[in-house]
Amino acid sequence: MMVAPGEMRKEYEVYLMVSSWIKKEKFRLALCFIAGVGLFFRVWGMWFGLPLLLHPDESVFVEKAMRFTTGNLNPQWFGHPGNNLMYILFFEFIGYYLFGSLFNWFDGVEVFKDHFFADPTVFYILGRSVGVLSGTLSVIAIGYLGKRLVNERVGIISALFLSLSPLSIENSKYIRTDIIGTLFVIIAIHYGLKYWDSRCRKYFVITSVGIGMAAASKYPLAIAGVTVLLLMDFLRMESSERFFPKYTQKNYHIKFFLISCLIIVITFFAVTPFFFIDFKTAYKDIVVELGGTHLGAKSLPLPRTFWWYIHDVLQKDFGLPILIGAGLGIFLSIRNCEKRNILVLAFPMFYFIFICSARLKWDRWVIPVIPFVGLYSAIALDRFIYILNLRFQDILEKRKYFVSIRHAILAIILLSFVFYPLKESIAIDKELSLPDTRQICLDWIKQNIPEGKFAQDWYTFQPSHRYAYYIGEFQVENYEILQEFSIANKTLKDYREKRCTHVIISRYLYDRYFREAVSYPKEVQFYRSLFARVPLKTFEFIDNKVTGPNISIYTID
Repeated sequence: MMVAPGEMRKEYEVYLMVSSWIKKEKFRLALCFIAGVGLFFRVWGMWFGLPLLLHPDESVFVEKAMRFTTGNLNPQWFGHPGNNLMYILFFEFIGYYLFGSLFNWFDGVEVFKDHFFADPTVFYILGRSVGVLSGTLSVIAIGYLGKRLVNERVGIISALFLSLSPLSIENSKYIRTDIIGTLFVIIAIHYGLKYWDSRCRKYFVITSVGIGMAAASKYPLAIAGVTVLLLMDFLRMESSERFFPKYTQKNYHIKFFLISCLIIVITFFAVTPFFFIDFKTAYKDIVVELGGTHLGAKSLPLPRTFWWYIHDVLQKDFGLPILIGAGLGIFLSIRNCEKRNILVLAFPMFYFIFICSARLKWDRWVIPVIPFVGLYSAIALDRFIYILNLRFQDILEKRKYFVSIRHAILAIILLSFVFYPLKESIAIDKELSLPDTRQICLDWIKQNIPEGKFAQDWYTFQPSHRYAYYIGEFQVENYEILQEFSIANKTLKDYREKRCTHVIISRYLYDRYFREAVSYPKEVQFYRSLFARVPLKTFEFIDNKVTGPNISIYTID
């Protein structure tokens, strides 16, 4: 059948229109594809462990959000503060309740609560979806920041690096404040840069709101406020008429700063109101956080902590090529010494110095720096591509087949950068999808020890999610449990006197004590005395088959 010339012309016009749109929107399309890759890795394995609670921090946020259903919206805990995350979870749970009510799943609030206590799986999936979505949006946000700072190529490469970051991927599956706080930091810096480029006041408002939301997620992320300080200093050197044409003032930059601070405080208050209303509790929690110690997380002298974050965290997260690239990118940015570069570089530098100076060290504390490591590595890679094109421009113009060779070389270089984080991300997601020793331990005990009284560490036998990280004595079915963070704070004689039939220990705990044996000789001796005995049963980590801590059950004579 012949096609009419008019129809062929229309089809060709549609083809041209689509081709034109693809060329115009290629950055957004590429960024959406990369965000899709990031989303895939963050969704994969997000259901790990459920209905058991394998991460101790998650229950803090979920249980506070469920407690809001009683009508009391005071979280009564301000450690991160993380109240904005709690309220997000609360609204998610309300949505779940309303949706379930449409299908008669819940006859009332009490039935809804019983559903939570019976099986919290859906609630934790909803909570983890916040981290998954925040992590994916961070990929998009760093892409746009890279585009604005340098060009589209830097935006695409930096988004790709963040989408494959193993540490970011793993922590996106947890109900914690690190990932969502990082998203707000990127947004704040992006719109701070956008304000500097365009001088549109709404962008400076968004920057201030982003800083307030970041600080409401985690206190140290208030360091993003350095963006406002720098903007104030940059504006100080320029004409006030440019920014405040109706009110020409001598100290306009100070008023700019004060207005920004006011917006930050209002934003913080809007999502963390009880920080001010119940300030006594908030102050007490902050003092505990500042003065607290944590087994296995004690900081080292500043140079060694700095090296630990570089070598043991960032290098293991991104690999050596991206890390070296980041160093070169930072060097190039500092050498240019442009205000735009300083505006973006200030937060990761000040924040990294802060965590290196802290009393504790955690690998997750470096998460807000990770997007910027990828960004500056992308800048170095973009500079290399520019020099390569410049050097071989004449050859490329004369011999067209060299274009294909150039593309192949660039693809190999990019692959060498992403190979390590891609491999590690796949390994992490696979591991989270494996059976966990704690689940295997639970099933074995129920089949082989129908009743008893256990003295146990955290990260061991978990007969009920309601007592997953409870400290003290409780009873579930035929089991009496005496649970401590570590049972090494007493002796076996003490547990005999309490009529315990078994003790259960976790490698997650005794490994930490052995790493700090000088500081904890009593605890190390307790675990060594157990190791001298023959365990009733041991559940071990098996590579590519079983994940989780080694768990040992001992009978008490």
